[in-house]
Amino acid sequence: MNPNAHQTLVSVIIPFFNAENSLLGAVNSILNQSFQHVEVILIDDGSEDQSSRIAERLEDPRIRLVKLEQNHGYLKAVNIGLGLAKGDFITFQDADDLSLPLRLEKQLIAFEQNPDIAAVGTQCIFQEKNKQSTSSYPASYDNILRFVDRGENAFFCGATLMVRRNVVEKVGAYSEIFDRIGAEDLDWVLRIISNHTMVNLADALYIYDQTQDSVSRGMSLDPAKYFSAQLAMLLYKNQVVSESKRKVYAEKYFEELRERMRNSPGEMYRIAGLAQVVNGNFSNARRCYREIVKESGYIAALVFMIYALPFALLSTLRCGTRKKVMRLAKFLMFRARFIRGGW
Repeated sequence: MNPNAHQTLVSVIIPFFNAENSLLGAVNSILNQSFQHVEVILIDDGSEDQSSRIAERLEDPRIRLVKLEQNHGYLKAVNIGLGLAKGDFITFQDADDLSLPLRLEKQLIAFEQNPDIAAVGTQCIFQEKNKQSTSSYPASYDNILRFVDRGENAFFCGATLMVRRNVVEKVGAYSEIFDRIGAEDLDWVLRIISNHTMVNLADALYIYDQTQDSVSRGMSLDPAKYFSAQLAMLLYKNQVVSESKRKVYAEKYFEELRERMRNSPGEMYRIAGLAQVVNGNFSNARRCYREIVKESGYIAALVFMIYALPFALLSTLRCGTRKKVMRLAKFLMFRARFIRGGW
């Protein structure tokens, strides 16, 4: 296949916020693809550094720059891009990651070889300082469904997903239920695979830079941020389709969570503390430990320390191994709740 022999257009959405150190590399990794017929939609989400100036200096006619006056968050920035996209296929690129040169071409070949496929993802290379490993997401649609049916949500790399335009029009944009709490891409993909076929290529065509990833390193005591992925899975399992019903379901789900945490503050600190340990943020983990002592006593704090110790050791592992252990832990923690349909 000659990737430039036809007029198929691929829209690549790149939202960015304060990405001055990585934006140029991310954009160039798309502009330098073997498949050249692309439109690059840059969404400046109210950046306060030099990102905007860097984007303005890019003179390639395939680039469209949209500047937002204030920060709207990743979800809303992506939705703006989805609304502007004109391509036959739509995909994404995070501003701190890189796409390998054959990524778009190989994804388009997969679509060409199987017209029934609605979405194509790829494997990822996880990179953190001098550590590197490769994902092993399920390849076939059947295996993807098996993953989801047993409560597993790590079956794709969100930014690599390329989707047919007509499918995006049917499914719609990211649901604002997940605004600023995460899992918006998981919810979107679950909505896609409910009625459409998806595959993951065996090739690792995307470099995911975990060194710059700061999404989950902050400190939050909002249970919505820790259970957003489970909400997405429950909406999928219970086939809650209309956005109005999904919103009611989410509000009830999160209110029950918050009520439980209000009645047992120590539990929220245990959840938050474990997340901080996993991400290597030990100063915040120590803060959580002190709060557990205050709210639940020393025995509860000791149980937290015993449970957190194996996760602390993850920081010494290769990033890919760490992700697999984290995924297993989440699976063991939440599978029973997922099967019951409760939180």
